[in-house]
Amino acid sequence: GIVLLLVSRMRTHTLPAPSSGTVAQPSPGRGLWVRLIPFGLVLLVVCVVDSTVSAWSAVYLRGTLGASLTVAPLAYAAYQAGTVIGRAVADRLVQNLGTVFVVRIAALLAAGALAALAAAPNWPGAVLTAGAGGLGAAAPGPPGLCSAAPPRPHAPGAGLGRLHPF
Repeated sequence: GIVLLLVSRMRTHTLPAPSSGTVAQPSPGRGLWVRLIPFGLVLLVVCVVDSTVSAWSAVYLRGTLGASLTVAPLAYAAYQAGTVIGRAVADRLVQNLGTVFVVRIAALLAAGALAALAAAPNWPGAVLTAGAGGLGAAAPGPPGLCSAAPPRPHAPGAGLGRLHPF
């Protein structure tokens, strides 16, 4: 119910009138929101992976997989290392392979890594899959955001304003 309320609020959100000296852009209408649905789903996967690993990986390793107190935080450390590496290579991959391909593969990697983390038979496997989750979770955000709201020279914040209405 809350998600539907937010979606209906976002769809009707309008930007303030442009300042003098700029050309007003027509409202993007329904077409923009339909094009943003895949982007939103990708970000949903990334947010679920990120919050799950950051909040529960140590508890999972310790409580379910029997890892020691010193080993339990390693999954989160591997996840963070994966995000650093993922961001370091994502832009180059986007240049070489294209935004859509990179975002799709990264979202699939993040979702698959989360499923593999839940099914890991031992803590070393969980640590490795958490690192893979970091690789996948790091890549979709910036290129996906740029794809959803390409910058406009005359109104650079307009697209981002439509994506962040609150």
